[in-house]
Amino acid sequence: MKTFLEFHDEKQIIDMERIDRLYQKMKNRKASICSERALLFTTSWKQSEGDDFVMRKAKAFAHVLDNMSIYIEDDSLIFGNQASRNFAAPIFPEYSYQWVIDELDEFEQRKGDVFYISEDVKADLRSIADYWLAQTTHQDEVFRNTPETIVLSEKQGALHRGGISMSGDGHIVPDHALILEKGFGGLLAEIKQKLVSANDEEAITFYQAATISLEASLRFIARYQALLEKLVQNEKDEKRKHDLKRMERIASSLLKGKTEHFYDGVQAVYLIHVLHMIESNGHSFCYGRFDQYMLELYERDIVSGYMSKEEALEIITHMFLMNSSNNKVRPYGHTKFSQGYPLYSNLMIGGYKPNGEDGTNALSYLCIEAMNLTSMAEPNFSMRYNEDTPEDLLRLAVKLIRTGCGMPSLFNDRVAVKGLVDLGVSKEDALDYCAIGCVETGVPGKYGHRATGMTYVNWGKLLELVLNNGVDPNSGIQLMNINGNDGSEITYKTYEQLWDGWNKVLKYYSDLAVACDAICDRSLEKYDASPFASCFIDNCLAIGKTLKRGGCKYDIISQSNIGPSVVGNSLAAIKKLVFDEQTLSLEEIMHAMKCNWEGKENLQIRKQLLNVPKFGNDIDYVDTIVKNVFDSYLELLPSYQTQRTGKGPLISCYTMSTSNITSYVPNGLDVGATPDGRIARSPLNEGCSPTQGTDTSGPTAVINSVAKLPNDKVAAGQLLNMRFSPSALTGDDNLQKFIYFLRVSEKKGIYHNQFNIIDAKTLKEAMKKPEDYADVIVRVAGYCAQFISLMPEAQEAIIARSENTWQ
Repeated sequence: MKTFLEFHDEKQIIDMERIDRLYQKMKNRKASICSERALLFTTSWKQSEGDDFVMRKAKAFAHVLDNMSIYIEDDSLIFGNQASRNFAAPIFPEYSYQWVIDELDEFEQRKGDVFYISEDVKADLRSIADYWLAQTTHQDEVFRNTPETIVLSEKQGALHRGGISMSGDGHIVPDHALILEKGFGGLLAEIKQKLVSANDEEAITFYQAATISLEASLRFIARYQALLEKLVQNEKDEKRKHDLKRMERIASSLLKGKTEHFYDGVQAVYLIHVLHMIESNGHSFCYGRFDQYMLELYERDIVSGYMSKEEALEIITHMFLMNSSNNKVRPYGHTKFSQGYPLYSNLMIGGYKPNGEDGTNALSYLCIEAMNLTSMAEPNFSMRYNEDTPEDLLRLAVKLIRTGCGMPSLFNDRVAVKGLVDLGVSKEDALDYCAIGCVETGVPGKYGHRATGMTYVNWGKLLELVLNNGVDPNSGIQLMNINGNDGSEITYKTYEQLWDGWNKVLKYYSDLAVACDAICDRSLEKYDASPFASCFIDNCLAIGKTLKRGGCKYDIISQSNIGPSVVGNSLAAIKKLVFDEQTLSLEEIMHAMKCNWEGKENLQIRKQLLNVPKFGNDIDYVDTIVKNVFDSYLELLPSYQTQRTGKGPLISCYTMSTSNITSYVPNGLDVGATPDGRIARSPLNEGCSPTQGTDTSGPTAVINSVAKLPNDKVAAGQLLNMRFSPSALTGDDNLQKFIYFLRVSEKKGIYHNQFNIIDAKTLKEAMKKPEDYADVIVRVAGYCAQFISLMPEAQEAIIARSENTWQ
């Protein structure tokens, strides 16, 4: 392992061999299923029948923390485990359970995201099946209240509910500064004081549940302290004994309240993360702006001589590696939308401070170095940058990107801040934004759940419905009649009529998606009422409400819209060839699409369609149409409300996001050939990125096209993914070109960009010999994953991305 930065006596201070051992363990770990939480949760759930639901959640959380297995990972300087084994996924029966039983014998047979499961664990999970299948879970509640129109829209492939219908929400960043300042004990004292004066039943219940949750968390830490004390007594190796003693001291310190040292703070932050993932099976529980809230502790320890920067780097590196010990299992159907065992645990550095000054500091550099030493998919490492970002920080980030680990992803402060301010977020809060999961953005400690990731809307399918009078060619289902006739024949005589058809279909299915969001949200108010997580988000404690019931300051949510570039390219092709030049009829195109371009005449039609300008090549003709597609959705949003409007948040509204994880692959499977020349069942485009392989004019043309989009209005995150040839970053001259490229991207208003620096040859070899390529980490969408963990369809989609070089 080689560091970017220079350190004093690095080899003596930083145990690189130990870091490598822990890295090798995490790189080669195997995913499995753990039954422990399910069994413990069930025991408590049975005992609390008849109690308020929030109280039941708190009691079950406490019972799990008091009785689950705990262990200290060999070689690690950080403690805290989510399940009974490294990389084991707990089961959360209160959210959904039928799929668990249905898939017990299939977890090991998956094409991707394989989970090993023992016969004993299967027996454990079957032993509680009768109980949970007789209960109403979150998924049951959602299905019971879902109207037929939404069910049919899912059968069409137009909508997909995914995680919000069967699991917890996640997608939050706690107020880490508050945790470090007060500790669990300090917060507990405040809550007990509020409980004395509370006179509202909802608030009283919440404060009682929060008390139970925090007291259980303190007992959880005390269990680690006792375990560490025992391990110290039995340890023979003096160096490891020294490490265990330090960890035991930290556990003892965390029980007392305010965090005094950097090492203690890192441990506290990691424990909060683990506890969130034990309480709920949502994902995207994030670290926020780590280099900002940890800086005071770091500088205090450096100035006093208590810690060196080398020791700080080692602690950060161990914490980064421990993130790879956590896991989540999803139903196989939903796994196709989020492949690679993702947790989306975003950790962000850099950017402006709330006072408008650039916040780059020593920890910004150390975090990049830590990611260089780990190069794992978690945490999902991101960096904010702006015109004031120091050149040496940007250079260090590019050096990390050049290694091919896919990190950091880069966020443009100017664009992201404007998007939030325009929604009503205060300038000070907007300047403090961070990534929450993939590319979705919000304010740490003040945002509620789901900045993005509500209902998935398949825009490729919507286009198919536009062209078939609302009839889905696959299922034959028709929910709306666009042209006013009884069949699916085409009646568009002008491009304006076609565009009007798009707007009608988009509104109809967007309305359905918002209704679907509401159904899931109403259920989650009950089933994901997380009293522990709510303790760390403003204004939950102040007003006595959980997050889902309106406790957060900002309730800004969005859906996942998939395929805008495919839609724009397709509309451009029809406009140019059918209405502008009149070289083809729409009927001819539709026939060729129905045949999936097979046959000589159909292939010739496809060739003409492929020759029409495509988004990503800096051609106004098509770029303007893609922008219009974005605007058509943005115009709908002011009419939509969330379930928490008027119930507590300062702002409740919808915004837009193009963060769609790997959903562009399975969504594409539901869509036939499209007028841009795309083959049936092939992936749609991801985020706002050009459709795979259609951006042929170089990287500058790509950002010029994307710069024409309403990026500052896509306030929940605008995903751009690019792949460069490794040769494009070889040497100092090419590295400097890449830095210039990023500076220009910032000036042009590119919201976000992330990069794969790897060639297609390597990825194809990894598909053939996965055992030799466990260390290949790729940018999947707004997150990274081991390439070999993905399903073949997702692997092929990554390979199909254009491989950029400097032209």
